[in-house]
Amino acid sequence: MDATAAAEEQHEPSVLPGAVHWDSSLYDSILQAALGEAALHHETPVAGTLTGTDLLRAYTVARISRDLDTRERTLQAQGKAWFSIAGAGREVIGWTFGRRLRHSDPKMPYYRDRTLLLVQGMTPEEMLLQTVGAGSDESSGGRQMPSHWSSRRLGVVSQSSPTGSQAIPATGLAEGILKVLDLGLSLESPWEPDSVVYVSIGDGTTAEGEVEEAIRQAVRTHAPVIFLVEDDKYAISVPATWAIPGGDAYRLYEHYSDLGMLVLRCDGTDPVDADAATARAVDYARARKGPVLLHALVTRHMSHSSTDTQEQYRTPEDLAEEAAHDPLQRLAALLHDAGILDDETQNALDAACQRDVRAATDRALASPRPNPELICEQVTARPLEERGTEPAAESGEPVEMRYALNRALKAAMERDPRIVIYGEDVADAAHPGLPGKGGVFHVTRGLQFAFPKRVWNSALAEATIIGTAMGQSLAGLLPVVEIQFRDYLHPAWQQLVDEAATLRWRSNGVWKAPFVVRMAYGGYLGGAGALWHSEASVGMLSSIPGIRIFVPSNATDAAGMIGTAVESDDIVLVLEPKALYARKAPYPGDDYRVPLGVARVRRTGTDVTIVCWGNLVPRSLEAAETLAGEGISAEVIDLRTVDAGWDAAAVRASADRTGALLVAEEDRRTGGFGASVVARIAADLPGVLVSRVTALDCRVAYGPEGERAVLPQADDVVREARRLVEE
Repeated sequence: MDATAAAEEQHEPSVLPGAVHWDSSLYDSILQAALGEAALHHETPVAGTLTGTDLLRAYTVARISRDLDTRERTLQAQGKAWFSIAGAGREVIGWTFGRRLRHSDPKMPYYRDRTLLLVQGMTPEEMLLQTVGAGSDESSGGRQMPSHWSSRRLGVVSQSSPTGSQAIPATGLAEGILKVLDLGLSLESPWEPDSVVYVSIGDGTTAEGEVEEAIRQAVRTHAPVIFLVEDDKYAISVPATWAIPGGDAYRLYEHYSDLGMLVLRCDGTDPVDADAATARAVDYARARKGPVLLHALVTRHMSHSSTDTQEQYRTPEDLAEEAAHDPLQRLAALLHDAGILDDETQNALDAACQRDVRAATDRALASPRPNPELICEQVTARPLEERGTEPAAESGEPVEMRYALNRALKAAMERDPRIVIYGEDVADAAHPGLPGKGGVFHVTRGLQFAFPKRVWNSALAEATIIGTAMGQSLAGLLPVVEIQFRDYLHPAWQQLVDEAATLRWRSNGVWKAPFVVRMAYGGYLGGAGALWHSEASVGMLSSIPGIRIFVPSNATDAAGMIGTAVESDDIVLVLEPKALYARKAPYPGDDYRVPLGVARVRRTGTDVTIVCWGNLVPRSLEAAETLAGEGISAEVIDLRTVDAGWDAAAVRASADRTGALLVAEEDRRTGGFGASVVARIAADLPGVLVSRVTALDCRVAYGPEGERAVLPQADDVVREARRLVEE
């Protein structure tokens, strides 16, 4: 690596100004103890604009960081830790960003960003508490693996494991900061009006589609986000020359420089080059000129993780060349060349750092273990067992479900200025005099006209929609986003399941990002849909801890569910049955709420309990009417909440009275949510007969014959209910 060549390739000066915000007192005390007071007074620049004291501080924190890497491996070998992943090779680039970012700058780091976190103020002991899985671990309460950083006081948003998945939320958070200010609202603490968002990834992670989505979105919206690509030439064992077209991550993004993104490259092991690039990056984003991508050439001095041995796939020559660019040794060489350190004083400083790490290790090992009884806390905002009370609904004029949803959304936006709505095609027309689209089913029609700054069309990118919703929520907004069809949620699966739904739990309640996702779902459109437009797949969603799921069966409930969803402080999915959009029911008034976890009895009965939701509610009511003509009294329960917090008590009480339970659902037999319902009731009430009516284990076909053959019909409900009663 050649720092001069890297700077020349950027066609920029090698040294630039930039504010330093680092509170170095912790490392100053170590320096003073090892080298005396004089260590803090080497104020003459010795490398670019960096003074001798700057370099001493950089070396001290880098030495602590490297010692923590090796200490974790030792703890694992001793059976006192169970995993470790090192940041060795990133010490210099981490130091340069750490000293220039503020605590009010959101940071969504990479698991190798140990030095960045140390500079920001996370102590060695706090890091080691996570290493040993202590209950007092600030990052996650002992729930996450080591090096998954989190700290509200330092502005570090809890990190997940899927590589690169934090990039879209980071862009959303940067956009959200701008939007909150544009709307005249208050930013979520600890962010400030000039905050910039930092997100870091490895070279291999540039292959993730969500990384490209995040960068593209940031360029499109000029979001103040800094993407740091830490390039150590390997993604576990896969070399960048194989994984990246041309083997050069910088060239992948260079073209965005014409669209307002600052695209830089630096030698991340060279303090002068790295500090200059970092200063430019932070200043550019803070000045609101647009996003930044910095490609930093770094090294990887330890294997990918404690489960990897890089000598198995890297040649001795490769590893030797890498060792020659060790950032720790480069810092030491600069200090030796300046006459500030010699072998004796360096050894004294190294020993002081090692003592600090050992003392921190002893304290971490003495910390109490997590309480197993608390491990399921903070999955959702409130305990799943908590039930609200359903108020009486006004008997308003009958409206179609789509317009009940529309009115409820408008009322919610009038009450809460934080609510923003976006998704594909949800906005109104850009041209005056035209009615506009307002969603493919017109649920959001007129809302952009009513709230011009708070409703907009997204790009056609479901991961971007969900990921930015998480980020904008972290900024202080309350997004209500639309995925056009339930079938098209899957491109956003990682953003929903791994990022957003886990945030509250993985941070032990320190971070949360509530938002609402509306989706049209299901079939029964007379054959118009087919697969990708007509399936339910509720069971797949219901198994995800950290989200709540509403499924309305009528306009009245749909309106009440919107009000609850935006007030719940949770991630709530509202699955809207397409086939019921045009069905009318009384509008219940703007203050009506459907509580989460509370079912509704739609028809009372004594012989069999039919549990259903969404599209199967009208079909089950039709079946109950037919059964009544045969002398069979069926009780129909609309579950409404279809997640781990479903109303088991109501279903249990009904089935206990009738002696038979039939779940009618649109999901397939394999994997449907109804299987969880019948399993619970069968376990609680062993004498009760249980069964299900489901779709076939097949995709929904096109045309009326194909759709009818796959999806359950009222006649199917009648036959199975009759069989249960007659047994």
